[in-house]
Amino acid sequence: MSFPVRAPVRRRDVDFDVGVLLGRGTFTSVYQAVEKATGKRCAMKIVDRYRCERLKKTADVFMEKHCLLRTNHPNIVKMLGWFSDNTCIYVMLEECLGGELWEVIKTVGCPMPQARHCLKQVVNAVEYLRQARIVHRDIKAENIMLTDLATVKLIDFGTAKDLENPQIKGSGNASRHKVFEDYVGTPQFMPKEVIENKCSDHRSDIWSFGCTIFQVLSGCPPFHDRSEYLIFQRVLARDLQFPPGIDATARDLIERMVVQDPDARLGALDLEDLKAHPFFDGPFERAHLLPVPVPSLAALCYQRLGSRMEQFLEPLAAWEGAAQLEPAVREQLERMKVAHRWQEEVLPPPDEFYPTLNIKSPLSPTKTDSRGVLIAACRDNNIGALKMALEEGAFLETRRPFVMRPKPPTGVFGDDTTQFIKRKTPKEGLTPLMYASQNGSVSAVHMLLEARANIMAKDEDGMRPLHFGARSGVVEVCRLLVKKGADALSVDDDGNTALDLVPSDQVETAAQRKDWEEILGPPSALPEVGEATFGGFGLFGPGI
Repeated sequence: MSFPVRAPVRRRDVDFDVGVLLGRGTFTSVYQAVEKATGKRCAMKIVDRYRCERLKKTADVFMEKHCLLRTNHPNIVKMLGWFSDNTCIYVMLEECLGGELWEVIKTVGCPMPQARHCLKQVVNAVEYLRQARIVHRDIKAENIMLTDLATVKLIDFGTAKDLENPQIKGSGNASRHKVFEDYVGTPQFMPKEVIENKCSDHRSDIWSFGCTIFQVLSGCPPFHDRSEYLIFQRVLARDLQFPPGIDATARDLIERMVVQDPDARLGALDLEDLKAHPFFDGPFERAHLLPVPVPSLAALCYQRLGSRMEQFLEPLAAWEGAAQLEPAVREQLERMKVAHRWQEEVLPPPDEFYPTLNIKSPLSPTKTDSRGVLIAACRDNNIGALKMALEEGAFLETRRPFVMRPKPPTGVFGDDTTQFIKRKTPKEGLTPLMYASQNGSVSAVHMLLEARANIMAKDEDGMRPLHFGARSGVVEVCRLLVKKGADALSVDDDGNTALDLVPSDQVETAAQRKDWEEILGPPSALPEVGEATFGGFGLFGPGI
């Protein structure tokens, strides 16, 4: 006796009521959604096919689908279904009402009892993935979700690697004609072997997990700086700096996990070694069903203070009673200041300050809309919005690079000349690279230079990006610009070179002066105003 096979349910986007935006990635957005026919709630992940294909990340979408179909664990997010149309791919995931773990720990960090409760569940998820021979390759607090009962859910398997099915591969990262299959993940959480594109396996996840423990306890990742290059320098040097107040057992655990030798990492060969560490006090079995530790009154006060850190920074600095606080309280406040400073330098401001880009249509946003986001992002030093605008193909310049001027009436080149002269014409307003250089943002300048922004553009005063970078007083910005070919000898309309615009407080000592001169050249190397050269001054005056 045979039974008919149930026909697959065909879904469309109109079958769902889509609610508020939960989060947004490079080419994805996640919304709350309810299926109209059944009333079931879910998180709907919408992938923009146009943007995904343009960035050559389609393989990552199918890698995530493949991994979620292979896994079934209480600490790994479940895929409830998926469908697609001509413009988008829709993935229905189980809803996590608690939000990202990162939003809970941001600035403040997480108290030890609550951190231990969550991290045990992550260990169980990592152990399950190891048994399934799946390498996550992007473990961090932003990829850990919480349910309303504080159950941990590991998400984002787009960059994962399935050792059981090596024929299924993700997109990796491409540079010109070469694809880097192992160079994937988030820079602050990537180990040395991944940065060097040598290998990525379960030992790499141990490093990332160790960095995540640091992030959960302190409120910021261990290796952070203003550009990927500087981050990688810290990783390769293992420049692991603990903020004050980190528990001794937690510090020992992190130091034994974040080790350059992959085989020497705690838990790399056997996760039982990791579980046996004194930091993890209590059973691991069914950790997601254990009661959530109740936060102390002090922890709640820290949470409230951390969410309004900007308002309290000045009062705390002027408060005379800070010296009378207990050492543990002073250490917590100092750690929160470090995390807040990192967020101010690296993290973008809230999205409501910038135009919303509609991912539903492959024709939207237009390049003009993206240009507006690009200008605003560089002006306000919003790295997230800058990255989004560059991915949308925003115009990097807001001016015509050249205009044609007819030949001079007299025979400067001889009476028979038919030559025209190309002249750079300045225009009011600054280019995105000028804004980024003016703000001294190393990350923004690096991203714009990688996108081939014009380093020779000039404003109405004849100032170029290098002049703005020198005026900001940030050596690294000028070093990046000169490395990409910026002319250190060029002058503005007032005859100032970049070195002339460096703030006086940046060249007070001989060592500071030497650093700047190594990049911009000593003053003796600069030509006199009006001297005929083929560098910063041309035959017809500056800038021609």
